[in-house]
Amino acid sequence: MLKIRKEEEVKTAFEEFEAELKKIIFQILYVMLKDDDDGSIVNEIILSVGDGLQTLGLTFNISIPFPWKNDDFIFYFQSALYMIQISYWCSYLNWVSYVIIFYIFNVLIILVMCDIIYIAYSFHTGRFSVFWPLSILRSTCGLFVTVLFMPLIDLLTSMPQCDYDDDGTWVQQFFPDIVCWKGMHLLHTIVGFTVAGLFIVICMIVSLTYYESKDDPNDPGAKVNNRCEVVNNITKIIGVIMTTFFIQESHQWMIAIVLTLTSFIVFIKCHLERPYYNELINRISDINNGIYLWSCGLLILAMLLADTEYTASVPLFFLGAPIIGVIFYTMDFHGDKLLMKPIEQFESGDDWYRKIKYYIAPVSYTHLRAHETSLHLVCRLLLEKKKKKKTQKKK
Repeated sequence: MLKIRKEEEVKTAFEEFEAELKKIIFQILYVMLKDDDDGSIVNEIILSVGDGLQTLGLTFNISIPFPWKNDDFIFYFQSALYMIQISYWCSYLNWVSYVIIFYIFNVLIILVMCDIIYIAYSFHTGRFSVFWPLSILRSTCGLFVTVLFMPLIDLLTSMPQCDYDDDGTWVQQFFPDIVCWKGMHLLHTIVGFTVAGLFIVICMIVSLTYYESKDDPNDPGAKVNNRCEVVNNITKIIGVIMTTFFIQESHQWMIAIVLTLTSFIVFIKCHLERPYYNELINRISDINNGIYLWSCGLLILAMLLADTEYTASVPLFFLGAPIIGVIFYTMDFHGDKLLMKPIEQFESGDDWYRKIKYYIAPVSYTHLRAHETSLHLVCRLLLEKKKKKKTQKKK
């Protein structure tokens, strides 16, 4: 009996800790979202396109000699894509400058982690002495899980990016004078892996929870859920790992197959779920994922025909990319069919979710005003009065 009671007490204590941790995390995310300004459609499009270009850099990776052929043109195209990555610019520096920049970004990520710990402690104790750490966290979290996610992961894992030189020595790819996994290089690699691991954990938590779940016409970034973003970030992590540690020619087929499978999963997941309330952003997401999947398919084709005179994969990519863009931009996603589908034929809760979304989306504010009852009018006026008071307090 005593053993059972002790186990129950331990379990209860753990559950209390788990509940407190969840409470603190959601308190932080709630406050971050509470006063977050609605983004513009232009900014959202720029972030989405930038994110798509970074992902495309996996198939056109400058470190891996994929048999694309068209060598002169593909080199400039790979360089243009790789310019978005921080490690690309570090390759033009000397070893000391690279290490300094490497640790600057490591320290910045650690400071953000300390900021999270401070805010969590402040919530736990119920005392906030300063609010600027919350503003910093609000500014960085959205970028960390989107446009900065891949460049930072790429930089943190660039230290162990090694290859054999002409003498058979395992050396750093950007700096052939540095022998890998020895001396200070080993220490730098351990630091990079540790910070990268913590960074990935935080980004996964933020990806799952830090988003606007509302149908707000003024916020193009508002989402139904963020599962697509999580799957996308996981595939980026897999892609970066594959293109960091398996850069030898013997691993090309493995990398190509993994990239193709993950790109297909992301495309299907995001295309079917339609994560954004704003349909334009959904279409841009489909275009990005479709072009990435197209590049992976052409990479497989180029590798199958590597021993022949076939050189059409690169021209086909540039020919197909705009066609994919036009197809997904003009495609009808059959929201009307979902609206007309009988409830008895729904196979999952996701169908319900999408149907509610399509019900809400076409109803305009003017339409609601034209058909509101006296009760609706009272509720609307009270909400507008509350919103007006909040605006006056901010001023």
